[in-house]
Amino acid sequence: MASDRSTWRSAARAASALVLAALLALASSWIERRGPDHGVYCALGKVNGIDVYCPEPKLNGGWPAPFLFDKPGISVEWQLAFVEDDFRFWPFVANVAFYLLVLLGIGGAVRRPEENHRIGKNSLTASR
Repeated sequence: MASDRSTWRSAARAASALVLAALLALASSWIERRGPDHGVYCALGKVNGIDVYCPEPKLNGGWPAPFLFDKPGISVEWQLAFVEDDFRFWPFVANVAFYLLVLLGIGGAVRRPEENHRIGKNSLTASR
């Protein structure tokens, strides 16, 4: 019975870490930069019957891997929105995995001194 509680507690902790990691990944879309993808943001006209465009680096959002890319000509240019811009699933999954690892690492570092204290070990003698 006690192991069932600890199993449920561990599952709840992992699920909450996963939800928090997804929220952090979504919030990272506020970190915006340009490039490396290029898009056509303007048409200069025709020269000798050939269309001349001015490609520029696209605005993208997400950290560490950009997952939201501006769609020039379709969405509001130089602004990111989930509804109208290009959402890339796999970089988003990579960001969630990154933030999940960070959260689990922080949780393990915080939990370790608590466990040593419960067992009765001093933090100075625990490493010996």
